[in-house]
Amino acid sequence: MSPMQDGIDRPESPFHAHLHTNYVPTDAEIDSIRAHLLPCEAELGRLEALIHELSCKRDRLQVYVDSHKALTSQPRRVPQDVIQQIFIACLPTRHNAVMNVAEPPLLLGRICSGWRSVAFALPTLWASIHIAVDFIDSEEKEVAIVDWLSRASPLPMAISVECGRASGRDDLIDILIPFSSRWSSLDLRNAYATQKHDFHRLAAVEAPMLMDITVTFGDCFTEEEGPDVLSSKIFRGKLLKKIAIASTNPCNLISRHKPCTWDYITDLVLEYLPLSLWQVPLVGHYLSDPMVPQDARILLKNCPHLKCLKFPLISSYSDEFPELLTIACLEALVIESHAPTSVLVGAFLDSVVLPRLTKFHIISRRDTGLEGVGTAFTAAIERFRERSPLLSDVHLDRLDFSRAFHFVRGLQKCSSLQKLALVLWTPPVSDERRWCNTSDIDEARLFSILAPNAEDFGWPALEELSVESEPFDEETWISLLRAHLKLRTNLRRFDLHIWHRSTTGSAIEVPKPDLTEFTSGGLDVSVKQSTLILKRATSWEGIQL
Repeated sequence: MSPMQDGIDRPESPFHAHLHTNYVPTDAEIDSIRAHLLPCEAELGRLEALIHELSCKRDRLQVYVDSHKALTSQPRRVPQDVIQQIFIACLPTRHNAVMNVAEPPLLLGRICSGWRSVAFALPTLWASIHIAVDFIDSEEKEVAIVDWLSRASPLPMAISVECGRASGRDDLIDILIPFSSRWSSLDLRNAYATQKHDFHRLAAVEAPMLMDITVTFGDCFTEEEGPDVLSSKIFRGKLLKKIAIASTNPCNLISRHKPCTWDYITDLVLEYLPLSLWQVPLVGHYLSDPMVPQDARILLKNCPHLKCLKFPLISSYSDEFPELLTIACLEALVIESHAPTSVLVGAFLDSVVLPRLTKFHIISRRDTGLEGVGTAFTAAIERFRERSPLLSDVHLDRLDFSRAFHFVRGLQKCSSLQKLALVLWTPPVSDERRWCNTSDIDEARLFSILAPNAEDFGWPALEELSVESEPFDEETWISLLRAHLKLRTNLRRFDLHIWHRSTTGSAIEVPKPDLTEFTSGGLDVSVKQSTLILKRATSWEGIQL
C-alpha cells in the first residue's frame, strides 16, 4: 500500500517488512526507529492541537445554536394551563404524594425555574401529602411540611401519617392542627403513636371539610372513655362519610347505655389489633371485653345510612335477639371472625334483614371449632340469604372445610349470587401453612354442592367461581365444570389456585391440565399452581452467627 492510499500522509517506513511481526530489532535499529518517528509525533501534536481548537469552536457554536433553538422549542409554546394539567396527571393515584425530590410534585419543581413557578403556584399539586414521621428528623423538614400544606391553600387536604418507630410527636400535631379547617382526608392508619393525649388534641379541633378519617389507637380505651371518642368533634363533621378505627378494644367504642348516632356515615370500619402491634398474640390471647352480635346490632341501628361495614366478632358468647333488625341501606358487609366457634356468626346473620346487601365477606382470623356447625348453621345462612335478595358477591376467606360446606349449602339456591370465592387455607403461623380441613368433609363433598343438578336448580345465577386450597384430586373440579357445561348454567369463569408445600427448598412442578374441553365450551378457566417453601428446622436455630 502506498503512503497515500489510505488517505493518511505518512512517509514510507524502512521497517515495513518487520511491521506486525515478532521481529526483535537491534539497539541500532531501535535508535533508527525513534529518529524516524520524531517528525510523525510532532505532526500528531499539531493535529491534536488543531482538533482541540476546532472542538472548542464547535462547542461554542453548538451552545449558541442550542440557546437560540431553545427559544423555538415546543415545550415553551405549551400554554400554562396545559402544563398544569400535565403536572396534575403526574401525581400518584393510589396514595398521597410523597416528600421525595425524585417524585412529583417536588420533582416538577427541579426541572427549571419556569416549571418551578408553575408547580409552586398550583394548589392541586400539593393537596395531598404522606408524612413518614421517622423521616421528619430536622427542623428544615418540618418547615417543608408547613410550606407544602400552605401551597395547597385554599383546597381541601388529604393527609396520611406513618409514625413507624416514633412516638409522642407533639410537634407534628402542632404542625397539622393549624390546617384542620382544610382537612378532607386524615389517615393515621399506622400511627402507633396516636395515644390518648395525642388523640384528644386532634379530636378537639374543628374540621368542617373532613370527609373520611382513619385512626389506629395505640392506647386502650375504657368502656367509659370509648363513647366520648366517637362523639368528639373530629367524628361529628357534617361532611364526614367514612370512618375507620383500629384498636385493641374496638368494643369499648360502642356503648349500650350511651349510644352514638351517626346519621351521615356511609362507610364504617372497625378493626381489632393485638395487644402489641409488634407481636402476634398467642393462641387464646384475645380481648376480655369482646365485640358481640349485640354490639354490631347497635352499630347498625345507630347508623341508618350505612352502606359499607367491616367489624370484628371476637367473643364466644352469643346473645338472643327478640326481633329482627332491618338495615335498609347496607350494601357491603365484612366480618372478621376471631370467635372460637361458628355460633356467633350464625347468630348475627340470623338476626338482621339486609334488603340491599350485595357483597358479603367473612374472614376467619382464628382456628374455629366445629361447634355450631351443622343443619342449624345452614338454616341460619338460608334465612340470611332469603333476607338479602340482592346478594351477588360472597367471599369466604380462610374457613375450614366444614364451615365452608355448610355456608355454601345455605347459599346454594341464592337466585342473585353471581360471584363466589372460597379460600380454604390459613396463613402460616411461622414457616408452615396450616390447612383448614379438620373434619370428615373433604373437597369432593364440598365441590358436590357447588355442582348444579336438574332437580334442585342450584346456583341459578352463578357466573364466577374461585377456589384457593391445598392439593386435591383433579377429577373433583373437572367433574364440577363438566356438570355446569352439561346443564348450560351461567358459569363463565373458574379460577383455581392450588398451594403445594415443599420441604426440599425447591418448587414442585405440576403438569398443566388440558383446558380445551372447557374453553371450547365458553368457560374462562384459570388453574394456578404455587409452592410454599417451608423452612426446615436446624440445630442452629436461635444462634446468631
